[in-house]
Amino acid sequence: MTNMNGLSAMAYVFDSTFDCKNIDAAKEIYEALRMFVKMHLMWNSKILIDGGDNEIVATSLLEASNLLVLKESSSIHSNANLGVHGQGYLNLTGPGNLIEAQRLILSLFFSIYVGPKSFLRGPLDDSKANKTRPRLYCELSDCPAELLHPPEDCNVNSTLPFTLQICRVEDLTVEGTITGSVIHFHWVRDIFVYLSGAISASGLGCTGGVGRGRIFANGLGAGGGHGGKGGDGYYNGTFINGGVAYGDPNLPCELGSGSGNGSLAGETAGGGIIGKL
Repeated sequence: MTNMNGLSAMAYVFDSTFDCKNIDAAKEIYEALRMFVKMHLMWNSKILIDGGDNEIVATSLLEASNLLVLKESSSIHSNANLGVHGQGYLNLTGPGNLIEAQRLILSLFFSIYVGPKSFLRGPLDDSKANKTRPRLYCELSDCPAELLHPPEDCNVNSTLPFTLQICRVEDLTVEGTITGSVIHFHWVRDIFVYLSGAISASGLGCTGGVGRGRIFANGLGAGGGHGGKGGDGYYNGTFINGGVAYGDPNLPCELGSGSGNGSLAGETAGGGIIGKL
């Protein structure tokens, strides 16, 4: 077993098998991780990657050429960019297993299995404004070209609009949950979503956006628009307009809009995007 407790700066691991079992303390890596192994097996263990705010350094790569398995509530977490690559199988076996990052790219596996109550997530649920948080294209009324013509190399690229991409994978089976603001499946042959599974971008779009609602002086606002005009707001005898309709119903590739008032604790965002090419 390779020991990774408290690795600082950029960590490199080259090994035939990396095996983490029954580890109470998480493995912490600062700035970035580069790991290249044949098999990576995790059992009740965690890898936490703290990328800081350095956009250039804060991209981690984990490559397991044959097998990557997470069991018994294991997790891989990065607060920056993370690429996970392989040629064999990626298996999140069941409850509590998680791979998440601000921008997550999974590529080149023969098969990916997201078991019941397992999660793939990008960006993070508790994302705060920092340099590694994906910049959503909320103010664009047209689709970014990369959504329709994505690059073929499947590499982590912080200039692309995707927050979670699965690229060049034969089979994807989802019995757990995949969430993201801009989820993209590129050259994925078959996707199987079971009754217990979900692929969701709900509420992960823009809090403002092209169709943001107008706001009263007291902070209350109208609904965001998108496929149709947003609902009007009403307060103390005064109406205020909802957000405008925008987008093409034949090619709905813009992010959903919210109320536009980011100061309210209960603010909600519009929907994100799920696409497959």
